[in-house]
Amino acid sequence: MDRQEAALTVDRIERLQRATRQRSRGKPWDLWFPLVLFGSLMLITPLIERAMGGLAVGVFWGVAGPIGTLACAWRFRRRELVIGLEIPPAPYLLVSLAIVIGALALGWIGGASGGELQWMGPLLAVSGGYVVFAWIDRLHGLGAVALALAVLVVILATSSLNDDTAAAIATLAYGGAFLSTGLFLKLKGPSGR
Repeated sequence: MDRQEAALTVDRIERLQRATRQRSRGKPWDLWFPLVLFGSLMLITPLIERAMGGLAVGVFWGVAGPIGTLACAWRFRRRELVIGLEIPPAPYLLVSLAIVIGALALGWIGGASGGELQWMGPLLAVSGGYVVFAWIDRLHGLGAVALALAVLVVILATSSLNDDTAAAIATLAYGGAFLSTGLFLKLKGPSGR
């Protein structure tokens, strides 16, 4: 094989890699796992709040958030190995880290200052992160769900409901929306994914 033929072969391989990577992005059924995992954790949150208080919720998410993020990273890495295609992880890791840090920081700041920020901040950080995930993978439906949930948080915060009730409704809405969306995507997606 001469240099020109080798260069053409390398160029074809690189184009195929780019095309395969592009086709692998934006597959909404791939997101079922984090949606189901974090949706389930969100559904548990009001129960923890009611039984043990806000500090317990902070501790719960301080542990569950990073562990859940690592579980998602492990699952996506395992999937990459199975299909033989590696997606650059940096954008997903940065957004996941921003969600965890943002939610914990805003919850802590809100706890120190009191009021709606304690429950609004973490939920808005989650919405913001999922809007970015939707933008990265060009999943307009997921972005619309995340934005609708953020609007719900603002509506609840400005309503006449007390903070505990508004926070519980918002958290249950997030959990229910994420869990049902994740289960729908799992059922919709190709088997084995």
